[in-house]
Amino acid sequence: MAKSVVQLLPWQAEFLTCQDRVAGAIGGLGSGKSMIAANWLIDRCMQFPQGIHNVAGRDLPQLRRGAMPTIMGELDKRAIPYRHNLSDGSITIEETGCRIRPLSVDNFRSLRSLEADSLMCDEIVDWGDTNEEFVKYVYPRLRPSPTGKVHADLKPQLRFSTNPPLTLSHWLYDLLEVKKFCRYWQVSTRENTILLEADPEYLPGLLKSMSEEEALILVDGQWGNLTAGRTYKTFRRDQNCLPPLLGWGIPDIGLPLMWTLDFNVGLQCSVIAQMRLAPAIINLPAGPIAQMMSVIEKRKLAVPTIPGLQPRILSVVGQIRMEDAGTPDVVEEFIRRYGNHARMRGVRLYGDVAGGARAQQISSKSAARSNWQIICQELRRHNIPYEVRVGKQAPPVIDRINAINAQCRDAVKAIGMFVSKDLAPDVIIDLERVKYIEGKNEIDKSNPMETHLSDALGYLIYTERTLNHTRRQRFSTRH
Repeated sequence: MAKSVVQLLPWQAEFLTCQDRVAGAIGGLGSGKSMIAANWLIDRCMQFPQGIHNVAGRDLPQLRRGAMPTIMGELDKRAIPYRHNLSDGSITIEETGCRIRPLSVDNFRSLRSLEADSLMCDEIVDWGDTNEEFVKYVYPRLRPSPTGKVHADLKPQLRFSTNPPLTLSHWLYDLLEVKKFCRYWQVSTRENTILLEADPEYLPGLLKSMSEEEALILVDGQWGNLTAGRTYKTFRRDQNCLPPLLGWGIPDIGLPLMWTLDFNVGLQCSVIAQMRLAPAIINLPAGPIAQMMSVIEKRKLAVPTIPGLQPRILSVVGQIRMEDAGTPDVVEEFIRRYGNHARMRGVRLYGDVAGGARAQQISSKSAARSNWQIICQELRRHNIPYEVRVGKQAPPVIDRINAINAQCRDAVKAIGMFVSKDLAPDVIIDLERVKYIEGKNEIDKSNPMETHLSDALGYLIYTERTLNHTRRQRFSTRH
């Protein structure tokens, strides 16, 4: 039997020795929860090779991206030889012949006849809107298998690992905190000294990518509620409407424009912005070493000249809000206001994915074209170079919200967005007024005059923060 050489945190050692039938770990990104769940399953396979051991996830693609590579990585660390079957995704430990099988719960009713001695459940927070998949269909599968009965001391066990949900109105919070379903460890990324010593830049980078409230959940692993009260909780006039440098509150003629749109019938809303780099001094080493350094390596040496700013600052310098209008009317207004600037520096387009599927027919100019076709054709007609940065799928609403909150002020309290009081006053009002429906993970859209400007802004910020250009669908190449 292979001997583990994996270094453990104190809570991870407790996790491995726990004899409860069901237990789990809830923690921040990089807290070590997935790693210890994988080692628990490996230990079970080595101790009870005749048992049936499964990994359950939302779907097979999620398991292929997450739990299965984690298990193989831990097997490698422990120098345990294995075979990975690419056709069914299973892992066979060569020393014992024990198999680890992946199970998808997207068709959970097919699991009715399953028997399992060990169940590792990965990221259960994402399984569904109710606890049905976990409690009604997966948990009852935890029962002694015919082959596992050869091990007299084998008792079925289930372990889960997951991030906390982003709202208290979630079945997992109700199951664990209200109904006290089982024991669980709640752990923070900050406690994972093994990771942080090996990669000192991991936690600072993580904190810069999210807002303070988001970090409480996704770093510290605590129960929290990003879906109650004001939607854009980090936006403050005293911080986000006072540009640190003269001129940042108006368009910079030397930079391209960023135009983001939210399409609606009748009320057309869009936001104009520019991305600026925070002023910094880069202390480069002397000689040829500096020439060999990558851009990322050079940025690590940058010292901000204005403390409290994120490296990339979004400056919101305009809005277009038109009632009883269609997409052609909005393009016409954009060209009237920003045509000269856009012709010189170009424009990047962001916004509602649905704009590629249908046009607003309130204007006779719309014909049968999609919104994006209308916009691109008009920009070409006016000799304006453009690039479309619109994804194939709309980002989840909660991800757009979190992106705005993190841009306004991240978890290390750095400001990343300024909105002009004079040029984008309705954007400010939207960011201050938009709220959640009480008790629901949804934005309150009962007022038809609100949410559209902040929705448009969210498309832009989410796209820029993800930096995943390979998945962007360009309706046109750069013109």
